[in-house]
Amino acid sequence: MLCLWLPGKAAQTDTIFSAQEFLALVKSYHPLVRKTGIQVDQAAMNLLFAKGLFDPALNAANSNKTLDGLQYYQSSEAELVIPTWFGVEFKSGIEYLQGNRINTSETSGTLSYAGVQIPILKNLVYDKRRAALQQAKQAQFMAYEEQKLVLNQLIMDAMYAYFDWVQAWELLQLADKNYSLNMNRMKLVVKSFELGERAAIDTLEAYTLVQQFELLRNQHYLEFVREGIYLSAYLWNEQTEPLMLNATAQPEPRWERFGETWNNQLLLDSLLQEVNDKHPGLQWYQYKLQVLKLDQKVKFQEMLPKLDVNYQLLSKNGLTGFNPAYDGFSPNRNSYYGIKFQMPLRLSEGRASYQLAKLKYRDAVLDRSMKKMELENKVKKAVADFLFLEKQVSLQTNYVKNLELLANAEQVKLELGESSFFLTNSRDTKVVDAREKLIQLQVKRMMSLLSVPYSLGILTEVSLQN
Repeated sequence: MLCLWLPGKAAQTDTIFSAQEFLALVKSYHPLVRKTGIQVDQAAMNLLFAKGLFDPALNAANSNKTLDGLQYYQSSEAELVIPTWFGVEFKSGIEYLQGNRINTSETSGTLSYAGVQIPILKNLVYDKRRAALQQAKQAQFMAYEEQKLVLNQLIMDAMYAYFDWVQAWELLQLADKNYSLNMNRMKLVVKSFELGERAAIDTLEAYTLVQQFELLRNQHYLEFVREGIYLSAYLWNEQTEPLMLNATAQPEPRWERFGETWNNQLLLDSLLQEVNDKHPGLQWYQYKLQVLKLDQKVKFQEMLPKLDVNYQLLSKNGLTGFNPAYDGFSPNRNSYYGIKFQMPLRLSEGRASYQLAKLKYRDAVLDRSMKKMELENKVKKAVADFLFLEKQVSLQTNYVKNLELLANAEQVKLELGESSFFLTNSRDTKVVDAREKLIQLQVKRMMSLLSVPYSLGILTEVSLQN
């Protein structure tokens, strides 16, 4: 059961706060997680917007002009436009025009039409509308990869905060243990003094040792409380309200075994291959390169001459006039066509835009190459750090065991009157220092192990099971 409370609420009972529970809260409710979700939703809406450029459109208009009692014209029209992927647009509509001052090129009465507009050169193979849709798709993929990167960093920062808290807890427990040990030792010395077996100065020395470890315990308690406050910065509830970790919460025992499944997956060649294949940072660059490639295609199309052909069948008999079986059907007599040609003579703007697009692509390729090298080096460093710290933890563990044997032997000699408090204290101090060093090494080893999936960009997928 998680021990959390909102400001102003009563504290709950002691409980275990595991790394799994902590990560579940961070992944579910942290505002940064929700912000990345919003960005992904925005990318989806941009894609929907780009798809809207291919939606059929229904246009309608009505106008009437009368002056000094003379009706110049009355006009009504409705048109359906159906765009297609290849730049071709199909159009169908109906017009009504009547009046005394209409243009002689216009047709009075009711006129129906159905036709097609085709770009012969520019915009036939590719155009801005198709590019916008494909770029929106790539942008959506980029948003997913950006989300992975942000969450990967968030989880790593959160785990640093968690294991700083764990380290502070372990140091506090060690200080508590040493304080209790020296309190019992002082009581034993006082009793020996009362029995006339020890000098009064021995009781003073024993008391100073108790004071020393009490000061150390208070210092570690303050650090534990401080780290708990830092840890609370990552705790939020479903209503996006900040939570505060209860001061009585404590880490789960055997935390040093979290993430051990990664210990058997540190094959450098396979990890480097995974970086190339899956890392969100490199995948993001792949999608960005696709966007820039599409931009190049658009810029190339901009250099082509524009030649648009518009052809329409006309009918004054409604839809029946477009039926080949209808007696009045005559595509040669009842039709309209137009051709529009446009071409800049020097193509200065088009050539410059195309070359700029190519340069942007080449620049992004170089960025991706540098990013790839950076990520590969991070993986190599993470693996090397873990292997080094793994060995250090093993050596420090054995070192602590040997120091404890010496300290225990010195304690026995002290009880037999064959040793002094000075030697016993010296042995104990070495044990305390070595144990603190061991705890710090274990935490560093834990974080170096987690830095491997972090360097691969997949820390959000790692389950910290012990």
